Amino acid sequence: MALIAARIKLLADSLRSGLAEIGAVIHDGGPARSALVTFTVPGHDPPSIQRALSAAGINVSVTAAPWARLDMEQRGLLSAVRASPHAYNSEDEIDSLVEQVGRLGVREGPTEGEAAPAGRAAGGAGRAARGAFDHRQRMVAYRGYGLRGPPAHITLLRRLCVERRHYLAASEFEDGIAATSLLPGPASTQLAIFCAWRLRAGSGRSSEGSAS
Repeated sequence: MALIAARIKLLADSLRSGLAEIGAVIHDGGPARSALVTFTVPGHDPPSIQRALSAAGINVSVTAAPWARLDMEQRGLLSAVRASPHAYNSEDEIDSLVEQVGRLGVREGPTEGEAAPAGRAAGGAGRAARGAFDHRQRMVAYRGYGLRGPPAHITLLRRLCVERRHYLAASEFEDGIAATSLLPGPASTQLAIFCAWRLRAGSGRSSEGSAS
């Protein structure tokens, strides 16, 4: 486990360093940063960065304010790109991600993922955040190599429980996201427990929790 943790930390630190060198803004905080690397690129909205990387066979996700209200809203962030390198990723894959982001270039001007400028109406900021939120719900492509995490699991949960099987209404699923985002621990696991609980009226809680 120690070797795996050291490997993941090495890749994440390398990714942060490389992105910072090309002008990307790293948004990870805390004294001990995890392998979840969140960033924005001035002049580019996070969904467009995700699409560009996906076209190059690199899977990342977009995290939006509704998914991290206590953190992103305090920092004035509407959305950000999230890459989740793991032990199976290679240094070449990290370098490729940095290279692809570098090709986008840094532009002057406001960025959707960054703080809204003074004077922007709150409704506009809310619409932008919801747009990024809806975008991530639609991310289902798994080609290329992956740098994802719970957001991909939550996307699959939504497709199964709301869009395909209609176990839950969309509003109920989003209420579950809001509730689980306030809890410590993996949001996708907690959301799976919530969905099982709603589907089976409580009987699914213990089995779903033990399975995760």
